[in-house]
Amino acid sequence: MSRRDAAGNVLYRNIDVRIIYPEGRKDEHTVLKPGPHKGYSAERIDEIFDDIIDKLDTRFPRWNFRMVRRGMNGVTFVYDGLRELAPPTKDNVDLLVESYKEGAH
Repeated sequence: MSRRDAAGNVLYRNIDVRIIYPEGRKDEHTVLKPGPHKGYSAERIDEIFDDIIDKLDTRFPRWNFRMVRRGMNGVTFVYDGLRELAPPTKDNVDLLVESYKEGAH
């Protein structure tokens, strides 16, 4: 469902996000809802999706995720295999160590 702001732009009442992990790890499903009488613009939805992509890249540096849009306000991120490893640097070694601590290998 959607509504419009004062300028006539469509505002969405929720954002539906699913993350499908590899077998053995529980998938996530979240519905983001704004406050009363509020909504999300198309631009804000894109920003939120970009933020989620950044967080997945940070949390799981070795995993690829494929983004599948479901309408304007829904998205599913599907695990899509392991990434090629970059030559080690201090930053990516620290991220790799963190991902192993979280059990993301």
